[in-house]
Amino acid sequence: MTDQPNVLEIDQLSVTFDTAEGAVTAIHEISLAVARGEVLGLVGESGSGKSLTASACLGMLPGNARVDGSVTMNGERHAASDKASLSGFRGRAAMVFQNPMVALHPLMTIGRQMADIIQANSGLSRADALDRARTEIENVRLPEAREQLDKFPHQFSGGQLQRIMIAIALTLDPDLLIADEPTTALDVTVQADILNLIRDLQKRKNLSVLFITHDLGIVSELCDRVVVVRHGRVVETGTVREVFAEPQSDYTHALLDAVPALGDGGVTANDREEPLLEVRGLTKRYGEFEAARDVTFSVRRGTCVGLVGESGSGKSTVAMSLLRLNDPVSGAAFFEGEDILAMSERNFHPLRNRIGVVFQNPYSSLNPRMRVRDIIAEPLETHTDIRGAALQQEVEKNIKRVGLDLEHLSRYPTDFSGGQRQRIAIARALAPAPDLLILDEPTAALDVSVQAQVLDLLEELQRDLSLTYLFITHDLAVVERLASDVIVMYRGAIMEQGPVAEVFADPKTQYTRKLLASVPKLDRQPA
Repeated sequence: MTDQPNVLEIDQLSVTFDTAEGAVTAIHEISLAVARGEVLGLVGESGSGKSLTASACLGMLPGNARVDGSVTMNGERHAASDKASLSGFRGRAAMVFQNPMVALHPLMTIGRQMADIIQANSGLSRADALDRARTEIENVRLPEAREQLDKFPHQFSGGQLQRIMIAIALTLDPDLLIADEPTTALDVTVQADILNLIRDLQKRKNLSVLFITHDLGIVSELCDRVVVVRHGRVVETGTVREVFAEPQSDYTHALLDAVPALGDGGVTANDREEPLLEVRGLTKRYGEFEAARDVTFSVRRGTCVGLVGESGSGKSTVAMSLLRLNDPVSGAAFFEGEDILAMSERNFHPLRNRIGVVFQNPYSSLNPRMRVRDIIAEPLETHTDIRGAALQQEVEKNIKRVGLDLEHLSRYPTDFSGGQRQRIAIARALAPAPDLLILDEPTAALDVSVQAQVLDLLEELQRDLSLTYLFITHDLAVVERLASDVIVMYRGAIMEQGPVAEVFADPKTQYTRKLLASVPKLDRQPA
């Protein structure tokens, strides 16, 4: 960093939305600055105003927003309410969004999209714009740049798409890169690659970065300073080392305490229990592609087994196979001694209420047109004979079991936060009293504090109900907290498995070592 003026200054920014229910103030007099060459972390829970602050800087708020305060870039100051003037900052400030599939046009090649942006903001010819696009694709370390430009977004992985989004952002040589949760949906190894890329580009180009996230481990490793926001207000700010070592606010302290960290311990295996589930040689092919290959493991009753690996490693394929949602599959899966893969659907149907599932995204797994009461009652009506008053009692018991109130039963999923929706999904899965619960990335999209609440709930439910979990995730710290055993998968095959404490302390494969090394470390030691 230098003594040059700040690249970005936000002064007393307030944002109020006019709604049918009245005025709602989402941001209350937020002030912050990003110095040249600095990486500033902007952290807080969903709804805290992080993304809204970034959008306001570039005049990207909807028409019902009333804005006060000012935004200054490279010494050029404008009223935050002047959307037309703020739009002139775009290009000097470039934004990378959380979901690249939404940000990119699905029917246009990457080359065309990049060339259009370059031409719209420069006097370059089409040929020169494509040359510039190829250069930026190479700068973000995607091989065979010429071939990549001819592809469509759906032909890339999530990590590749995020590299492309960074390349697009850099085409205009911005002074400031605003990265809005750019790694939230990525595997830990892909996340590490993207963070290394941003760090390298920031140093090579002396780029300023406003990094918006709820992952405090990333902030600890990437950022120079941090601004913590809650309910649209700045709670505290300072260097990362100062704030993380000695947080001044109770809220920041609670956020830091909620972060699961590798090395915090593990769960002792219960070796006396018999296996509830035994999987033998499970293989699933899609044409010539083997999504799962000779997968063999067991889950003891009352324990939690973590299933980890990158996207495409076969984790969810295994889960869907056990739920009989992707037949045909070869191999065997014995549930209490019965091979559920060999059963007819008619014979398997009664077992569906004994194997529950909670999916990653509670926004898509809950029917938005059904009230919560009906969502929880549906599996009971499908798989049991419970009706009438007894059905209502079971629904009420399960909504209270996950820490929600009876008044929530009459509402729709859209009335709830992400963490509350995941609690509803868990209540639905628990309603038929399953023996085995398959949890497919149930906390991946949640803020750190909400994630901690859901993990607390899962631990409590397992103790109270003697549940058995197969927990699918790429968060190794979560596995260490919940699971007694872990299975590491890569490209459809099991690389290694065993007690969590043993595998994490002494990994036998290079891939497992890479996974463990990629986990962001939260440093709370004073400078």
